[in-house]
Amino acid sequence: MIVVALYLAFNIGSKLVLFYQYKDIIGAVEQAKSATYTDKYQCLDFSKDLSQKLAAIGIGSSIEIVQTEKANEYHAIVSLQIDPQSGAIVNYKTVDNCSVSGDTISCNKGSIENRNMYIASSK
Repeated sequence: MIVVALYLAFNIGSKLVLFYQYKDIIGAVEQAKSATYTDKYQCLDFSKDLSQKLAAIGIGSSIEIVQTEKANEYHAIVSLQIDPQSGAIVNYKTVDNCSVSGDTISCNKGSIENRNMYIASSK
């Protein structure tokens, strides 16, 4: 019984630490998404507002235009850079965009070689 209680306490504690780490992002998203979509307030407006709210708390972001599942339909989204090793939010210069399909990573301007080494295209 004590082991179960300790396990639950540890899990709840780790979730609270995680929430505290990202609380500013959550707050910015909640503020931005409170706006109502209208003919005059669309995804680009939301993306701009969220990007500005994130910048105000020292978090860099970018707005990307993506193609949805529907043909010829595009949508604005906000992208954050999160370091996969530390979970820290970073703001580095982007040199390429990659996507994942199954187990394969495909990049627009380069390729991924052995040991996850990125090789820029010479073209």
